[in-house]
Amino acid sequence: MHRLENHEDIPDVIFLDLFIPEVPGEDVLRKIRMNPYWKDVEVIVITASEKSAKLFADHDESMPRADKTILKPFEFIDLANILRSKIQ
Repeated sequence: MHRLENHEDIPDVIFLDLFIPEVPGEDVLRKIRMNPYWKDVEVIVITASEKSAKLFADHDESMPRADKTILKPFEFIDLANILRSKIQ
């Protein structure tokens, strides 16, 4: 989370797993969206929960916005294709 304080090395894309140790992914996404420097970074949420994926895909008002959701399990090529489309 301390990385969000950095205003110089802002990534173009973040792949965010919702079920990460110590801090819920939803909280991380909320902090990204609230940060004026990071709020426009494309965030692809990765989750094993169809319910969570639907909440982010439907842009539920109570949830921070994700640009895309990917359900686990997934193929590496899916991530590679998303990343490739963002860096071109």
